[in-house]
Amino acid sequence: MLYLIPTQGPLLLLGAAFDQVSLAPWQVGYAVVYPIVCAAGLCRAAKALFGRYVVQRSGVL
Repeated sequence: MLYLIPTQGPLLLLGAAFDQVSLAPWQVGYAVVYPIVCAAGLCRAAKALFGRYVVQRSGVL
């Protein structure tokens, strides 16, 4: 369940850096790719919502 949180991947990498955990190859891939995918998805959503709620309604007072 914690793997759905985007900060879990970097925490896994920190644990591996200080020899607290040994990571499987899929965990390394998850730790690198998942936060990037989440950030890209949030960026896309922010651009769409900004366009919908700010740009389109800027002429309305």
